[in-house]
Amino acid sequence: MGDAQLFAKTGMYNMDSYNFFENFTDNMVNAQSADGTYPVTVPASSFGLRAPATSGWSDAGIIIPWTHWQMTGDTTLINKAYNSMAKYMDMMYAQTGETYRRPGSIFGDWLAFQGTNNMLMSDAYYAYDAKLMAQMDGALGKDNDVKKYESLFNNIKKAFIKNHNKVDDNGNLTIQSSREEGFGIAFYPREDNSQTSLLWALKLGFYDNENQKQQMIKLLVDTIQNTDQYKAAHPDSSRVKYAENTLSVGFLGVNVLAPVLTNIGQSDLAYTLLLQDQMPSWLYSVKNGATTIWERWNS
Repeated sequence: MGDAQLFAKTGMYNMDSYNFFENFTDNMVNAQSADGTYPVTVPASSFGLRAPATSGWSDAGIIIPWTHWQMTGDTTLINKAYNSMAKYMDMMYAQTGETYRRPGSIFGDWLAFQGTNNMLMSDAYYAYDAKLMAQMDGALGKDNDVKKYESLFNNIKKAFIKNHNKVDDNGNLTIQSSREEGFGIAFYPREDNSQTSLLWALKLGFYDNENQKQQMIKLLVDTIQNTDQYKAAHPDSSRVKYAENTLSVGFLGVNVLAPVLTNIGQSDLAYTLLLQDQMPSWLYSVKNGATTIWERWNS
C-alpha cells in the first residue's frame, strides 16, 4: 500500500494505468476492516490483517482515489469509494479524538538514511488525509463535509506545530524529528530537522508565520547541499557520510522532495538532485547497473 500510493501519480502519468488503480481501489475497499482500518498490503496478507492502521501505508485508501480523480478529472471513483474513505477517517478520529494525533506508523519514513520521528510522519499523513477529503468533498458537492475536514485539518495543524515545532527565545525554529515516540521501526538514527520532516511541514504549511517558513526552507536547502561548512557545523549528523547535493529521505519523503523544492522556488536544486549519481540519489542505482528501482538507496 505504501509503494502504491507513492507511485500512483507517476504510474498514471506515464502509462494508461487508470483501470489498474480502479481495481486496486476496489481491493482496498474490500480489504477494509470492520472498524475502518485499511491493511498495509492489498490483497491483505496475514501480517497486513494483524497490523494496525499504519500511516503512509493505510492512507493509500484515501490517496489513490484522490490521485485517480486528479489525473483523470473523473469523480466516479471517489464517489464510489467515498463511504469507505469516510469510515477510515472516522476510525482515526475515534482513536485520537481531540488530541488530533494519529495512532502511529509501523514503518514511518521507511529506510531513510536520516531518520524521522514516526509520530511526526503519522500526524502529517492524518492532516494530508483531511486535506484530500475536503478537496474531494468539494468536487462531490458535499459542502458540510468540506467544512468538517477543513476544520479537522486546521486542528491537526495546530497540534502538529505544538508537538513538533520548537522555537527558542531568539525565534530559531527546530522541527523535533529526532524524538522517539509512538510505535514503529527505525533503521537509522533520527535527527532534528530531517529532510522529510521539513518537506512535509513545508508541503502542508505547518508553520506560524513567513519567518518560520523561510527558516524551514534554509534548513532544507542546507541539509541537501550538505557543504563542508554544513558538515563541520553538524558533526553528529548522518549527512557527514555523504556527498554534496544528495537526498536522505525514505519512502515517505521521496515523492514530495522534487515537488516541494519546486514550490518553494528551488527548482535548480531539484534538478541538481535529479541528475546526481552519488549515493544516496536516484541515479546512483542506474550508475550501478540497476534495471528496476531498488528498495534501499544502497541496494
